[in-house]
This record gives sequence, C-alpha cells and structure tokens, in this order.
Amino acid sequence: MSATREPSWTDAAAGPPWASLAQGMFQFPMTAMTYAVELVTATLRGAFRLAEESMAGMAGAAAEAGSTARSAVHREERKTGARESRDPIDRKEDRPMPEINLADDQVKLVRYTIVSVKRDQEEILEQDEVLVTDNLTPEGFASWQVAAYFQRDDHKDFPHEDKKYLRVCYEVICRWVREPLHYEKRQLDELKGIREAIEGKG
Repeated sequence: MSATREPSWTDAAAGPPWASLAQGMFQFPMTAMTYAVELVTATLRGAFRLAEESMAGMAGAAAEAGSTARSAVHREERKTGARESRDPIDRKEDRPMPEINLADDQVKLVRYTIVSVKRDQEEILEQDEVLVTDNLTPEGFASWQVAAYFQRDDHKDFPHEDKKYLRVCYEVICRWVREPLHYEKRQLDELKGIREAIEGKG
C-alpha cells in the first residue's frame, strides 16, 4: 500500500501559483511602458501630420487670396486706367509712337529740336515749329533744318568739326489736305457766278 507523498519545498519552487503572479507583476510595468511609448509616438505623429496639413492649407489659402487680390486690382486698373505705384511709368508700350511720316503732299505742322550729342557738351541748340508741304524723308528733313540753322548769322561760326554731332528730333503735330492750285481764283469765279445768277433773276 503506497503512502501519499507530501509536497515539499522543491515542488513549491517548481511551480507554485504565486510564482506566475510575481512574474506577471514584474512584466506588467514593462508592457505598460511599451504601450505608453507607442501611444505617445502615434499621438505625436498625428499631431505633426495635422500641423503639416494646416500649414499647407494656410499657404494655399494665402496664395489664392493673393491671386484673387491681384486679379481684382488688374480688373480695377482696366476699368479706371489706373496704374499701381510700383509699376514703371515710362514703359515703351504705354507711350504712343510719335508721328514722323513726311512722305506725302499734305500740309504738315512739324515740331523739331536740334541737339548736339558731343561728349560732355550735350545741349539743345534750337527748338521750333515749321510747316512742311514737300514730300520728305526723315534724313531730308534733318538735313534741311541743319542747313537752315547754319544759314543764320549767329550760327555761322559753329565749329565745322562739331557738325557731325548734330541730331534732329521731330514729330508731326498736325496735317491737313493741301488745297488745290488757284483756289482763290476758283472761289472768286464761283462767287461771280452766284452774283450773276442773282442779277439775272432780278
């Protein structure tokens, strides 16, 4: 008949219930810390992503607002003809080209300026207006005005070597259709005919 063996301290050390409990108590803080680190990491990652999206949205909104504002300013400028102060005023496309065509038989009122471009002695020599009835090229008009300038008594002593520095700038201010020849005689003949017709009726 076999006797029942009593548990010994060796058996208790091999697997008592409180051993697993103690092991779990030691592992719990490590697991909790791991979960906490992962939670904080996920939270920070989400916060960074939200911040980036917010910044991108703000930048897009600012760009759209700026574009809308510029479009509104351009529309207003087109309506009123206004120009922003930061825009250059002296732009070539904003200035009408001067009328310089002299190649016709019309009567042309021309404003001209004779200038010396000699280095360190640049100056305006003459400004005036003249009626032109001939068909001229720009070079022909310039030569005409320079020759007329030197024909005047107070310009006859102009140094010959400095004549190469002279330039002529001009523009046509107005032009009119030239009246036909003998206009006055035709007008008198028409008035005479009217008088004779009136006297004949009388």
